[in-house]
Amino acid sequence: MSAIDVGSAATDRTTYGTTDTWIDLANPANASGILTSVEVWATTNITGFRIGSFYNVAGVTFACRDSVYIGNVTSGSKQTFNVWVEIQTGDYIGCYFATGSLEADGAGGSGVYYYSGESIDPGDSNDYTLAAGAAISLYGIGITDFSVGGRVGFQSDPFDVPQIWESVSHNLMGIATRRGRQYEMNRMEAGTAVVQLLNTDGDYWSTNTTGAYYPNILPYKQINLRASYGGTIYDVYSGFIESYQPSFLLKPVKGAVMKITCVDMIKSLSRLKLNDATGFSSELSGTRIANVLDAAGWPTTTRNIQVGQSSLQSTGALVNINALSHIYNVVDSERGIFYSSPSGDATFKDRYDRILNESTSAATFSDTSSDSGFAELRSIYSDKFIYNDIRLTINGGTEQVATSTTSQDAYGIRTYQKADLLLTTDTEAAAQASYLRNQYEDPELRVEQITLKPSNNPATIYPQVLGFGISERITVKLSEASLNKDYHIEGIRHDWQATQPQMWRTTWDLSITDNQIYWVLEDAINGVLDSTTRLCY
Repeated sequence: MSAIDVGSAATDRTTYGTTDTWIDLANPANASGILTSVEVWATTNITGFRIGSFYNVAGVTFACRDSVYIGNVTSGSKQTFNVWVEIQTGDYIGCYFATGSLEADGAGGSGVYYYSGESIDPGDSNDYTLAAGAAISLYGIGITDFSVGGRVGFQSDPFDVPQIWESVSHNLMGIATRRGRQYEMNRMEAGTAVVQLLNTDGDYWSTNTTGAYYPNILPYKQINLRASYGGTIYDVYSGFIESYQPSFLLKPVKGAVMKITCVDMIKSLSRLKLNDATGFSSELSGTRIANVLDAAGWPTTTRNIQVGQSSLQSTGALVNINALSHIYNVVDSERGIFYSSPSGDATFKDRYDRILNESTSAATFSDTSSDSGFAELRSIYSDKFIYNDIRLTINGGTEQVATSTTSQDAYGIRTYQKADLLLTTDTEAAAQASYLRNQYEDPELRVEQITLKPSNNPATIYPQVLGFGISERITVKLSEASLNKDYHIEGIRHDWQATQPQMWRTTWDLSITDNQIYWVLEDAINGVLDSTTRLCY
């Protein structure tokens, strides 16, 4: 583990700085990683203190990379605060505060840039003025090794962009997150997290008027969990706090713990009823989902919505229509997926996404030393996913049926049925039915789930378990079964405890990649329609 340090020593200096955004040019960060502690010396009591990492864009333009809210700083001596702030090699440390003053020197330092106002939200970028030779009493230290952090937008409303983040990393005792689905035939469920925070100081009681976060210990505050390895920061989970549940911890320290349960933005959609006298017009599936998100008040800057391949029927007047149910109907009609990303973006991927964007395996996991290894593997060969009688009906249309008599003779009639789809033609419903029949008329040996422990091979596996998302294509090999297949990640679970900080554990739920080969224009092998390939629908 390497140490990071940045900024000037927090000492009693000859002058003071007032309420601007300050960036100290002394001692830029010597490595990339996480600032875990910051030292500051205030001349007079400071309120609304925030610290952040900054980088030079060009000339006198600087941007904030990451920041966290600290709050009050008592004057008269060096004060130390635990934080979790992303920083990269060459970045500078900076701060902003609402009232009070900071110890500073007007000469003898490396210089300080200042901006008249607040410019410390991640992504904020402004032109600064140089105070040549100045220095401020602000110093940070950090680590480059694996680290887990958490932050909560206690001072922000749930849908505010950006959030004013306050670090809870110094109290983080454990996390367990879950996103996605177990099988590709299921819908993506709301992502959940359980977070344990040490509460010996009582900061997480909503009734504690002297608590660090009072009076903002409220349900549905945004929460973001992140992990760092090798100088790269990964979002692990973003959502909203559902509840605060007090408990007690015996190890590694004896004391009070606050268990926080969390859920992502899908819950907000499940509580929304759509009421609109006009309703939605006929439009592509991606546009429809964007319009539902507009009705929910979801920020446009936190979305990743693909256009979609299917046009949908107009709805007419909407009266008490559940927003999430409508989105699920859109997803079923398109054969796409909808979920909340680790950074909290509302994400919609259409049915071509995996064919076009996930066509190559990102990594191989096997029981041999030449590949990334898995800690556990669960496979199954069963009749669970045999469907040979597919029946799909669009709203107001005629049922479209695709069958396989060969499969029915071998396994009996096994029906998959969906009604009230939003597609505009029976022809498209028939194409989807044929696709599903081709996918599921025969059984296959499946790897349903693999579990990875990156401590077994940190340099390789940490970036994989933290960086691979839903739909990522991977290869799984099992020598004893002569198994060598590609899979998509459908569900992701992470578990971590502070008692064993290096024992991160990730479990992926998997689905077999599309076993059909599609027609490619002018391709020598995949360009022979109805011989080697099929048309996509």
